[in-house]
Amino acid sequence: MISLKSLINSNIFSPTEKLILKTYFSLREKIDLFLAEKNPSSFNPYGEISRSFDKRVSEWLIKTLRESGFKGNIITEEKIDVTGEEVTIFIDPIDGSLNAARGIPIYGMTMGFSQGEKHEVFTFGLVWLIPEDRIIMGNMKRTLKITNGNQLFEIESLTVKNDPDTVIETGDTTGEVLREIREHYSIRHFGSIAYSFTKMIEGAIDGIFDNSGKLKMTDVAGFIPILNRLKVPYKIVKIEEVGGSRDNMYNPRVKLVTSTKKEVFQVLSRLL
Repeated sequence: MISLKSLINSNIFSPTEKLILKTYFSLREKIDLFLAEKNPSSFNPYGEISRSFDKRVSEWLIKTLRESGFKGNIITEEKIDVTGEEVTIFIDPIDGSLNAARGIPIYGMTMGFSQGEKHEVFTFGLVWLIPEDRIIMGNMKRTLKITNGNQLFEIESLTVKNDPDTVIETGDTTGEVLREIREHYSIRHFGSIAYSFTKMIEGAIDGIFDNSGKLKMTDVAGFIPILNRLKVPYKIVKIEEVGGSRDNMYNPRVKLVTSTKKEVFQVLSRLL
């Protein structure tokens, strides 16, 4: 069994990482109330439908982090709160909002902490599959998995399945690239990249490829420290937007490829 107190009091996490963990555990107690508000409310800064729970969770996280003393930038898909500090927390409050609104139990939350502008300096990530109450989190020291019932496991390395059928999550990828991937691999699309990432770490799928330009840094920031710690190859490419808005500057569109199978990563990275 694992408790918030034991994690917070451990020497695994830095003070800022502990602050993020406290915020997450507090949200965990309130999430059902937020998710009850499923109606579309407006559009987010990127022109995508924003649900009531998207905005409420985003606002609550920013407010709670500020009241806890965090002075860095907070970037969410719904709101950007920039202070000019070097450190930044990237958050996708509800990844897979449509699934959540329709009652499909495939959605989650991601949080990533960066100590600089480049993704190489992401030092802490958390991915939470909300319906299953399963968490994967990691920093430069440890990668931990917490399952429903607060059972804690440490992930030290990944076991890659020796299965001839390679399964790839392709997100919103379309066109000739998708057809080429389909010729060699089996395709899945879950509607939540947080869910796909967790399933890749757990060995259910073998990789993720999305060159659609719909992903943002808030979608993938939480993955980076975990991938680094577990030595899973990945490639993230920022999409340059001419005359982009302030929101796109702080939360850029990205392309992503990653796979637990290095030979598959090599093939897919050439298609990115």
